Amino acid sequence: MRPKASFRTRFFLGAAFSVITLSGAAIAQEGENQEDLILTNTEEETEGDESRQETVTVIGSRLKRDEYSSIAPVQVIQADVQRDKGLVDATSILQSTSASAGQQIDASFAGFVLDNGPGATTADLRGLGPGRTLTLLNGRRLAPAGVEGAPSSPDLNLIPGGLVESYDLLLDGASSIYGSDAVAGVINATLRKDFDGLEIEAFRTMPEDGGGEETQINLTWGVNGDRGFAGFGAEFFDRTTIRLSDRGFSNQCERNVEITEDGEIRNTDVSLPLDFPGMGESPCDYFPLASRLSVRSLPGGNQYGSLYYTPGSTNTGIPNFSESGLFGAVVDGNGDGLADFSFYDYTTNGTKEDRAADLVAGVETLSLFSYGEYTLENDITAYYEASFAQRESEINSGLPQLFPIVPADNPFNICNIEAGGSDCGALYNQSIVNIFGAPLSAFGLVDAVEGVNYDVQPIVTVRGDRGNTSVDVAQYRAVAGFKGDLPFEMPVIGHTWDYDVYASYSRSDGSSIRRGVRDDRLQLSLSTTIEDPDNPGQFICGLDVDGDGVPDPSATPGGCVPINMFAPSLYETRVGDFETPEQRDFVLGRRTFDTVYEQTVLSAVTTGDLFELPGGTAAGAVGFEYRQDTIDSRPDDVAADGLFFGFFNDQGASGSKDLYEAFAEIELPIVANQPGFYELTTNLSGRWTEEEFYGAAWTYSGKLGWRPVEFIQVSGTVGTSFRAPNVREQFLR
Repeated sequence: MRPKASFRTRFFLGAAFSVITLSGAAIAQEGENQEDLILTNTEEETEGDESRQETVTVIGSRLKRDEYSSIAPVQVIQADVQRDKGLVDATSILQSTSASAGQQIDASFAGFVLDNGPGATTADLRGLGPGRTLTLLNGRRLAPAGVEGAPSSPDLNLIPGGLVESYDLLLDGASSIYGSDAVAGVINATLRKDFDGLEIEAFRTMPEDGGGEETQINLTWGVNGDRGFAGFGAEFFDRTTIRLSDRGFSNQCERNVEITEDGEIRNTDVSLPLDFPGMGESPCDYFPLASRLSVRSLPGGNQYGSLYYTPGSTNTGIPNFSESGLFGAVVDGNGDGLADFSFYDYTTNGTKEDRAADLVAGVETLSLFSYGEYTLENDITAYYEASFAQRESEINSGLPQLFPIVPADNPFNICNIEAGGSDCGALYNQSIVNIFGAPLSAFGLVDAVEGVNYDVQPIVTVRGDRGNTSVDVAQYRAVAGFKGDLPFEMPVIGHTWDYDVYASYSRSDGSSIRRGVRDDRLQLSLSTTIEDPDNPGQFICGLDVDGDGVPDPSATPGGCVPINMFAPSLYETRVGDFETPEQRDFVLGRRTFDTVYEQTVLSAVTTGDLFELPGGTAAGAVGFEYRQDTIDSRPDDVAADGLFFGFFNDQGASGSKDLYEAFAEIELPIVANQPGFYELTTNLSGRWTEEEFYGAAWTYSGKLGWRPVEFIQVSGTVGTSFRAPNVREQFLR
């Protein structure tokens, strides 16, 4: 496991970022008496004594424009407006937009199997899945981050929400513009540039019902000069856990909900009667039921299906256990015509432990960010970004059930006659006679075999079993690039184009720890436990090393401790525990996962004017991009071999792939400022993608935008998409 970053580690990381920032600030302060500034997202053009014209690149296109307009459907979310509404973190803002259709993976999915691992949050535009939504930061690709399996999408928790100026959402397929993973659309988070000096912001959100308190502290510092700027930002964000018990709609128990045609919300099972008379009424669905047994392998498929722990009494003859019903009839031990007990006394639903599970998991993040640019004497502008982000989560996903099958010859089995247990076959036959007045054979069915041992399946809930996960994810990212004007005019076109070339490297390190019952150790104990022939009344388990029929715990790797799955400690309360600390220590283990994801990007694009048309100047762009993605997700033996009870084997992923892409775009302003045609523009783009393992493909897109008047636009798109498999899909073992 990779150790968590200590305060000292974070301090030195912050110091390193400060050195970078101060270095950039020193050069930015040259000529600070000048008034002209060069901004990160603008390109200034000077021709003789003409006034300078600011141009911008709008999401959905590689072209530079002199105004913020686009044929493609773009939604812009100003972060400061969202902060005024109490939304600060990127997850809350992006997942609340109308463009986020379908199921959004957020912090309420703590107990589910997720591609990015527990605690991650992702963006899903138009309901096509996070793997088909591209996330950019300052217009540049943000790499996936997460734990377990193989992360395939960026984690929104790692975006420094307090430093974001705006979120730009492209609600259109953009494979031909941005690459194969932009099938559903693109999200671009643009960081602030408007700071000058030191700023400190603090946000505190306190929900009325308690739980989910959010604390965010932002520190920004930067300077601007005539040749560039440099800035540094630090953000700390903490959200406390919202437990099921913290909210009125979830603090009692799980219930069926009905909504009538009139909109009335009913929280009671009005359409389902209670199972048996005498069980009483409850607003809860009584499942999941804990603390019960199922006797297996009775002939004809018959079995005691639900033997509940009733200490000191029985309606079946099996000491301390009673059956609720057989073949739809009540097993009525005292003959009063009512059920001997209520299901509601045995469910974990609504208990203190059950309602302590997370409704929304808590999270703590730390983000450090430094970025800036500087224009050299030859009008080449150099820029950089450097960032570190860390997320820590403690997740309680609830109370899973433990339901192993105890072999018939296990000495603790209550249906093991030789070990002093009950003759469950004979008792079952007698229960049938007591209810129906005749054995099953009288109805053409098969009676249970008497005088033999039976497998029994306990169904219990054990404290601390598989419901708690600790997650730590850290991501490092560095970007360096140059931009400026080409030193020559483009052939044939006769215009000077500008260029932007950059390289980026990202690395995320994630680790997760889950604690729970190891099925391999539990099965070893249940299948090999016998009474110690040398110490009557004592029990031993393990491998039979010398072949004498007696297990040898000392020669068994990891040892062995006999587990009594019928101990009262597992049934006396709705959430039980093993009989002794030795049993608990033996059978409970840890499932750990370490995941490293690396991404390297090299990108070059040149843009400029082409020729004049009636509607304005046609513009074009040509570019190339290389990307390498590498995954190394390594589980421990417990995870790789699926040794937790009820867990699949997850052997992680390991591999690397290269992707080469070339693209071109042209925009043609056909008509402008004419009656009925305030603007008529078409945009054409194409992209060639070659994936190392899946070959090459072409994608294209054609857009047409018509504005009959300035404030109305009608647009349409036709095109193709190509999504190369991500490293999860290619290298998941």
